[in-house]
Amino acid sequence: MNHDRYFRYPNLMAKSIPIHHEQPLGFKVWRGAINRMSRAHQHNDLEINMLLHGQATYLHGGRLFDLNVGAMSLFWAAIPHQIIKKSTDTRMAWITLPLDWLWKCDCSSGLLTKILTGQMITDIQPEQQDDTSLRSWQTYCSQDDPRWQHIASLEVEARLRRFMIANQSSANPKRKIRKRQTEKSALDPVQMMADYLSSHFDQPIGVEDVAKQVRLHPNYAMRLFSKHMNMTMIQYLTQQRIAEARRLLITSDLPVLDIVFECGFGSTSQFYQAFETYVGQTPRAFRKQLMMGEP
Repeated sequence: MNHDRYFRYPNLMAKSIPIHHEQPLGFKVWRGAINRMSRAHQHNDLEINMLLHGQATYLHGGRLFDLNVGAMSLFWAAIPHQIIKKSTDTRMAWITLPLDWLWKCDCSSGLLTKILTGQMITDIQPEQQDDTSLRSWQTYCSQDDPRWQHIASLEVEARLRRFMIANQSSANPKRKIRKRQTEKSALDPVQMMADYLSSHFDQPIGVEDVAKQVRLHPNYAMRLFSKHMNMTMIQYLTQQRIAEARRLLITSDLPVLDIVFECGFGSTSQFYQAFETYVGQTPRAFRKQLMMGEP
């Protein structure tokens, strides 16, 4: 992918634009034309997009993703995302789902980790009837009768389960997250903690702050988070901060020193160490590579 084209949009190369944090949307299905977003936004849902016509490019978690016509793409919308390029004839379909559907649909641990660390998963086995199904689900969801909405929910769940099975080979290990008897009660605070971290990553934040949001002891909150998210709180928080750093390096002309503090890092040394660990190069090298149009 030739990334230098993204630096030809003057409105992207500006000072830092705040992320818009929205409330979770829950289960919704809709379709239509899209506009290029003026700023990134986030909401604590799973999101499935399918490009129906045209072209569209996402900036998600500091990475650029071109959508493929006719293929569903799944990502976690709590990570800041923004459509930064589209053609005039672009049309899309959207599905949003509560985060706990990852566990509900038996997502493999490898796929779970990829989704929660900012990967956008594109379906390697698109189904011919997906467009028709999306039309039906949108119609069902618009009905006042909750039975139709329930039918849509069941059909989307079945489709998501097939998506998980088809795409689990792209992530290792393949083992599934084991069933939990207290799944719903355990996942509620985990989702709340993840959402709090996602919306406060740019601030000084500790385990006690997160645990307070869900009224749990900090030690128990850490164990619960690690058990369900396959990573520690600090790993998740650092990945959120690195995703924002990558976004700012791509979309703004902010100096690296300013980006350090925009993303919530306490020191430049901490930022550089984390960035090189997660990205594999320095922030300046990352920005320079994109500006030169290297892959």
